[in-house]
This record gives sequence, C-alpha cells and structure tokens, in this order.
Amino acid sequence: MSKNQGKRNRERGSEFERECVKLLHDLGYRTARKTGSIQSNGLGDPDIAGVPFCWLSCKRWKSVMRWAAWWRDADARTPAHHAAMILHRGDRGEIYCSLRLKDLPAIMQGFEDSASASKLMRGD
Repeated sequence: MSKNQGKRNRERGSEFERECVKLLHDLGYRTARKTGSIQSNGLGDPDIAGVPFCWLSCKRWKSVMRWAAWWRDADARTPAHHAAMILHRGDRGEIYCSLRLKDLPAIMQGFEDSASASKLMRGD
C-alpha cells in the first residue's frame, strides 16, 4: 500500500466517524462526539465518545470485513463497565451496529442517559 493510499484510508475512516456522529445527533444523542485518538499504549479514546457505558468503534470496509480483528481490537480497548459496539458499513452501504447480546442492557442504558443529557442541553 502506498503512503498516499494509507492517508486516503485514514481520511475515509475519519469521514465515516463524522457521518456516524451526525446520524447519532439526528437520532437525539447530541452528546456523541468524534475522538478517535490512539495513545502510545494502543488504547486511548473510542472513535465516538459521549454515549455513557458505550465504547463506539467505527469500521468501514471496501471488500472484506475483518470481524475477528475488529473484535480483538474492541476487546483490548474497551474499559471496564463499558460495552463494545462497532458501527460498520461497506462502501456506499447502509450503516449497521454490532454488539454482543449480553451487552445490550448496558448499551441501552448508555443511549438513554445520552438522550436525557441531550434534552437538558437543548432545554427540553
């Protein structure tokens, strides 16, 4: 892969993260924000922060989904008391959300908390 191709892949990833944040805002989760920084220890922030109890990772692929690698990364980076969630899509496809079923209650609580905080921010 050329240096320019790697840069373009990072740009596409950032574009997808911004798109996901906008969609979360449209759904009422105004506390969602793009972070995506990785620290030297390989951990760092989720791709999208601001949804309590949720660790949001964004993955966009061109031809092959790499589930095993994506979940290894999510498991390694997700802190205790948070649930990993992967937002993903193929090029020009619909965005999907993947999570472990056992994490659904924590994720739903995080979305409810975020929606409540968003209402306070708007003054509803």
